Amino acid sequence: MLPATAVAQQRVVIVGSGGERPISFRNGDGDWAGVSVDVLDAVAAAHNWRLTRVTGTWSELLQKLERGEIDLLEGVAHSAEREIQFEMSAERLVNNWAVVYTRSGAHISSLPDLHGKRVAVSERSVHTPVLRQLARQFGVDLQLLMTPDFREVLALVAEGKADAGVVSRTFGKGQAPALGLAPTPVVFNPTEVRYAAPKGRNRDLLEAIDRYLAAARVDPMSAYDRSVKRWLEGPPATELPQWLIWGAALAAIALIMTLIAAVTLRYQVRARTAALRDSGARFRDIAEISGDWIWEMDGDLRFTYLSPRFYELFSIAPTDIIGKTRGEFAAASDDDAWRRHFEDIDTRRPFRNFQYSIVADDGHRRHIRISGRPVFSDDGTFRGYRGTGTDVTEYRQAEEELRESEERYRNLVEICPDVIYAHCDGRLVFVNPAGAQFLGAHSPKELIGRPLKDIIHPDHWESVQQRVKSVVKGKQRTPPIERKFVRLDGGVVEAESVSTPFLFQGKPASLVVARDIGARKQAEEDLRKAKEAAEMANRAKSEFLANISHELRTPLNSIIGFSEVIKDKLLGKGHNRKYDEYAADIYESGRHLLGLINDVLDVSKIEVGEMDIVEQDVDVRETVLTCARMMRERAHKARVSLKVDGDNWPPVLRADGRRLKQVLLNLLSNAVKFTPPEGRVEIGTRPAGDGGLDFFVADTGIGIAPENIPEVLKPFAQVAPIATRRHDGTGLGLSLAKSLTELQGGRLVIESEVGKGTTVTVHFPPDRLVAH
Repeated sequence: MLPATAVAQQRVVIVGSGGERPISFRNGDGDWAGVSVDVLDAVAAAHNWRLTRVTGTWSELLQKLERGEIDLLEGVAHSAEREIQFEMSAERLVNNWAVVYTRSGAHISSLPDLHGKRVAVSERSVHTPVLRQLARQFGVDLQLLMTPDFREVLALVAEGKADAGVVSRTFGKGQAPALGLAPTPVVFNPTEVRYAAPKGRNRDLLEAIDRYLAAARVDPMSAYDRSVKRWLEGPPATELPQWLIWGAALAAIALIMTLIAAVTLRYQVRARTAALRDSGARFRDIAEISGDWIWEMDGDLRFTYLSPRFYELFSIAPTDIIGKTRGEFAAASDDDAWRRHFEDIDTRRPFRNFQYSIVADDGHRRHIRISGRPVFSDDGTFRGYRGTGTDVTEYRQAEEELRESEERYRNLVEICPDVIYAHCDGRLVFVNPAGAQFLGAHSPKELIGRPLKDIIHPDHWESVQQRVKSVVKGKQRTPPIERKFVRLDGGVVEAESVSTPFLFQGKPASLVVARDIGARKQAEEDLRKAKEAAEMANRAKSEFLANISHELRTPLNSIIGFSEVIKDKLLGKGHNRKYDEYAADIYESGRHLLGLINDVLDVSKIEVGEMDIVEQDVDVRETVLTCARMMRERAHKARVSLKVDGDNWPPVLRADGRRLKQVLLNLLSNAVKFTPPEGRVEIGTRPAGDGGLDFFVADTGIGIAPENIPEVLKPFAQVAPIATRRHDGTGLGLSLAKSLTELQGGRLVIESEVGKGTTVTVHFPPDRLVAH
């Protein structure tokens, strides 16, 4: 009995047990027994643990381990995935593998015999994904029936609900015979049975188990060794088996016959000895001339022979290798390949194509590939290994160069900004990241396997088909050509592409490199528009110069002509009333010239951002009436009626009064100019829909076509050419009015219909109104 303090200090360890014989199970008395039970009892006694076992299906136990509800799970088959998912012991409990069981009489002797069969498997067994992979590799079509554990697997087979079942060797050996099931020759997936703990927890428990197993495995008197012999090898026989009795009798008869044939055998031995001598000579000749070499090891796994070819290849003296183990000679590492190799050696299994490297006497590293098989004496005693070896240094170097080359070209393709894709049999088989982005995919995987037709614009599909045929059949690279492609989102993009033939998985295919020309096309379009704009600007400049020349010439001719008449007294000396009229005409022409020059200067100031706006409180009524008075004489001369609409004048407006008058006068001037005699021009104000104020100038003139309205708002622009135009003007009026309105926070809008007239609205927002 432990002292009370010791019991209080015991660590409670919850162990998950699947009840798998012979790992851990309940015997006839209801007590726990098995290899793992013996091991954990021994470790618990040494570390003062108190073990508590919980049971369930294998799936339930793994879920409990994932949730941290148990401290240890015994009998866990090791795999790379479980190494990541759980904490696992480094030492194995036993070796295990998968075995296919079936009912007696079922003819299943190989994996292909499972084709079309119902095979029961445990859903969380490490053997299940391996079986699925083997079936794919060998083209075997299985119907897998998922179960929570191995017990259910065997139950389904015994009940005839499954044709076969996959369980571990240890479980099947303990449970299958009682159900009338027998193992088949189909075995696979050798594994190590270990212990597992929740990820990041109970590492100390696993380390304690590892220390025990590492020491117990080399101690033939350990509890572990006795447990393995008891539960895995079975009890020793208590009586001589019948076959041994009959064997002894037959041996006696054979001994008598041997004595009778002794004389005859003596002569045969001599003949066979000569034959063996010849065979040995042939063996030596072959070993000496072969490109590979032959090696042998004794029962202690030390080299006893290497054929001469080995020493020729590596310049190593026999004394440097004979008598040494492979690990001593090759400096074995602790990687998986060496561990598997030593496991093969420890279990006396044959092995093939194990690769390792050595440093020869010349200082160069050489790579070796060997195969070997164990040798046993007639009585089953292990005698060592013999096998062959091959120098694969050049092969490894070529393989590495090929890998580096593939990596180099893969990187080039991955980072290449151009579109690269390949297609075979009408489907995409490769697309680089730039190609995926070009075609609107998040990654190349979205495009692999899609029909080539999906990414080619319908207008180009027929020509692409012809091009593909010429590439594949002619095996020639095609010249660059512009194509339209269809993105996954339906958008259309353009690229310049070239194609070249290549082989994909042995089939003729096409590799296409395309360069996005969307930016180039846009640049060309922008350049074309800029060229057109420049040409239009040049035409506008030429028209403006023609306009301004015409406008300047007319008043200058008046000034010069009338000035000459007055200067030379052509109408007679002394006072003449005509001289006064001519002086007035000269004055008006001068004012007209000044107005032209002011308009040009104002446009220039606006374009360079130097136009100053002086805001003040503007009397709306006074401004409209003043503009009407200033324009009334001109309207009268043109026989145009000028009306002011202003019964309900709005509040005071915050604006530049001089510039506002300039805008309205320009609009009135245009209205009068383009209104035929007996027509009507109206100026006034009205409330705007947004609470602001609208000035309007309406006429019954010739009107403007809607498509020409944007043009007449440009500086120096006029719809009719100067040669055919019936009205004077520089084309600055509307453009200047629009710019001056916008500088004051307003907006100018033109509504017009050819032959019916035009209405120009100058809108000011509500924040420009001042209530008085």
